[in-house]
Amino acid sequence: MQARKVDLDELSFYVKVLEFKYEQSNQNIVAGLILDNYLSEDAECYVGNRFPDKVINKLIETFKRAIQDERAVTSGLFDECCAVLRPGLEKHVMEFMN
Repeated sequence: MQARKVDLDELSFYVKVLEFKYEQSNQNIVAGLILDNYLSEDAECYVGNRFPDKVINKLIETFKRAIQDERAVTSGLFDECCAVLRPGLEKHVMEFMN
């Protein structure tokens, strides 16, 4: 059985979300960058094809509401996306953590 190669865009997205979770300030800026860089249709490192459109639309709407209400997004904003990617990436992420 051949090991699955890691998709570097997926790994990069996952690591950025982990960094976002521990961000104490500027959560909205970091969340906006993640949305722009990984989940917008013209993103350079697009990973949105891994998630249903309704998941991405919900993320964008939640982000927009937070901006309009002048409040920070929650650290769990991208949890649903990470749950999809985690099984294929855990081994690779753990290599970076050690």
